[in-house]
Amino acid sequence: MALATRMVLRMGIQKVGTQKEAARRINYSDEMLCKVLAGERNLAPDVAPRLARLHTMIGQAIAEEATGYNCFSYIDGDRHPQTMLRRVEKEDWEADEALKKLPWLLIDKRGPEDLTPDDRILMQKAGREVCDRIKVDLNFVVEMDDCFKLELIDYLLEKERATIKAAR
Repeated sequence: MALATRMVLRMGIQKVGTQKEAARRINYSDEMLCKVLAGERNLAPDVAPRLARLHTMIGQAIAEEATGYNCFSYIDGDRHPQTMLRRVEKEDWEADEALKKLPWLLIDKRGPEDLTPDDRILMQKAGREVCDRIKVDLNFVVEMDDCFKLELIDYLLEKERATIKAAR
């Protein structure tokens, strides 16, 4: 597990309480959790979902570690809710501006062979802007949930269950 991921896990566990309390809540030994946070052991696959449910920040770190996608990464720096909201507004505007160029561009395009080099550059830019927006949105949700105790993790888990039921 990467050092940055372990640092975010540690911050998330501090938000929940103590390391010992977190270990108890996920039915894991305090010693094993300590070794995971020290980088001596990997988190057991069956424990990761239970740990992720403790705090949205922990879930975000585990998702980044599992996928390697930077859209799950923790944004360091000023995390005041107003600052995070401004980041969301900025990334939202940038993504919207990039997406506005795509509707006409995509007419009659079905695959990579239909794209000109310029089309490809515009589509990549739009995709990257959307990824940046997702990263900021996820960090905003984590900060809002943490700061105002909105219990959004419960909402996220409810949606997960509803999606699973709908798929069946």
